Amino acid sequence: MSLNSHDLHEELEHDAFVEGALKGAEFVNRNKLPLTIALVVLLALAFAGAYFVRNHQLNESRAQVLMNRGVMLYGEGEFDAASTWFERVTSEYAGTSAGEEAAYYTAALALRKGELEQARTAFEAFIAKGSANGFLLAAAHGGVAATFEREGNWKSAAEAWQKAANTRSEQNFNQAQQLFNAALCWEKAGEAAKAKSLVDRLLEEYPTSSLKSRAEVVQKRLDTMM
Repeated sequence: MSLNSHDLHEELEHDAFVEGALKGAEFVNRNKLPLTIALVVLLALAFAGAYFVRNHQLNESRAQVLMNRGVMLYGEGEFDAASTWFERVTSEYAGTSAGEEAAYYTAALALRKGELEQARTAFEAFIAKGSANGFLLAAAHGGVAATFEREGNWKSAAEAWQKAANTRSEQNFNQAQQLFNAALCWEKAGEAAKAKSLVDRLLEEYPTSSLKSRAEVVQKRLDTMM
């Protein structure tokens, strides 16, 4: 029986499909081992990724529990006891956000104890590592500034306060205070022009700040020095 053009077209499509299926089966059969290995690798990677995420979440939770204990003791003035918890967090959970916070508190504790060199080194190490937490990063610059203030090194203190103020982040909500501190330190360093520029900036950028009246007093004083 002869085929018309429609039947012939369908027959050819069927043959092409069968041929394609056979080739596919042949490819799978020929590459069965590599395909099996690839599948196993993909499953292993998926499992490892899920395990990593879960493990990271658990570490964050455990670290935060320990961190909270340290912060509570810190707030109660039990600095030595708090230091033990902070050190544990930084050593066991260094890669967590709580570990980063503990590193900052460790530096702050050294500053409270008057261990200026140790505090400055710890703050500078924190800054060098970088941080996505703008508040802590600016506070670390402020910690460096505080060590220089206690030593009467007003120029270095002013520079550190400026770095704190220049930490651009929505989390850094102390910029007005940092600018004011930098201005006072520049004034004490005998740099009236630099002090004046920072006071002007404070009043321009933070016109409703609670520091406004104090800044205006400093501004007038600096005007008479220039």
